[in-house]
Amino acid sequence: MVTRNYIKVTIICFIHFLFYFSILSTYAQLPLITDNAELVGKKIKQVEACYGNEIDNTLRHINKNSYSDLIFTYGFNDKLDIVLGVPLAWHKIKSDTINHKEYGISDIGFEFKYQFLKNNKHLFVIKPGIIFPSGNYKNDFGCGEWNASLYFVYTLKNDKTIFNLNFGYLTNFNKCNSKMHIWDVCTSFDYELFKGFHPVLNFGIEKNPDKENNTPVIFGLIGLYYMIIKDIELSSGYKQGLSESECDYTGIAGFTIRF
Repeated sequence: MVTRNYIKVTIICFIHFLFYFSILSTYAQLPLITDNAELVGKKIKQVEACYGNEIDNTLRHINKNSYSDLIFTYGFNDKLDIVLGVPLAWHKIKSDTINHKEYGISDIGFEFKYQFLKNNKHLFVIKPGIIFPSGNYKNDFGCGEWNASLYFVYTLKNDKTIFNLNFGYLTNFNKCNSKMHIWDVCTSFDYELFKGFHPVLNFGIEKNPDKENNTPVIFGLIGLYYMIIKDIELSSGYKQGLSESECDYTGIAGFTIRF
């Protein structure tokens, strides 16, 4: 019984942290993981709702995680956005010996997005952030500690294409026996196929938080977003694990509105 409980806790903790760092380490334009260096504009408010469903098949286990993020952005001025992310998550793990389901709020993130350089094509942003231990880490919905993050974001814009590059760092203090000091690098490509219709590609790599595994977490994502009107967007994406330490696949759907 002790061994079974240990395996259960280890699996749930590991899956939670893969989810946590892949999705909540930064808030980007849906369905991308990589952020861009654009700002919403002075006194403009933006609300994003995102739903994702992950499935990871391991030896004798099927791990299913769903999440729903609400992301609120306020344009403080023409150089600074304030971002608040509120995540909800569902965990489901099934195997010969485990049938585990949990639901709850995860750790809330708060970021300042400061655009320190902009010209016709090149945009640069720095994003410091704070992560509140609002989730119940004993039920696998948080890390149990306060954390800080820092992201550097670069965007190159042409007539129909946008290239984004992110460098990120997360302190990752935690009570789940995971590694601290997590880095990640990711990039995305955005192409306006026709007015308002944007196919996107996204790739990323990050340090594996699992102390027993040094294989980097690598993903690829393909998706699109469609601007129904200027300030309303629908988005969808498919995220594929490109290393054995990443979740096998994830479906993403989202909605964005600005006012």
